[in-house]
Amino acid sequence: MTENQFISLVPRLRQVALTAAVGAGSDADGAEDVAQDTMIRLWQLLSALERVESPEALTATIARRLALNACRRQSSRLPLADALRQLAASVYAQPDVSLQHHENLEWLDSQMRRLPSVQQQVFYMRQVEHRSHDEIARIVGIAPKSVSTLLARARKAIYEELDKRR
Repeated sequence: MTENQFISLVPRLRQVALTAAVGAGSDADGAEDVAQDTMIRLWQLLSALERVESPEALTATIARRLALNACRRQSSRLPLADALRQLAASVYAQPDVSLQHHENLEWLDSQMRRLPSVQQQVFYMRQVEHRSHDEIARIVGIAPKSVSTLLARARKAIYEELDKRR
């Protein structure tokens, strides 16, 4: 499935995700989060979606499972932190510098894991994949202004914790 085909399906699939999340017991805000998470998961499965018989059924299943496993969703990890950890190990040869850098990366990783998964994924798409706000908005099925808001909230949360750490 191409990006354009996926983007044309986003409004319908997003509605299916919202309905499934509400059906699984999520409140309005929780259903919105689940719908956004579902769209991100579907985007990650983009190349496999052409083999899926019913994207709507897959969307409903993903949304229902995300809604039922909201606690586990909070503990998902962002691959960026693992990549940074590997980079640090190869770049820094001095043990004290390497240890300090490793501790900083562990701290950053823990702060990123505390972010809601939608903020993690939007942050990842922006910072690692270098996608524009418009692209992220189309993929997730939200307004471009919402992308800015999610990014700002993620950065603010990390900066606030950094200030506490100093």
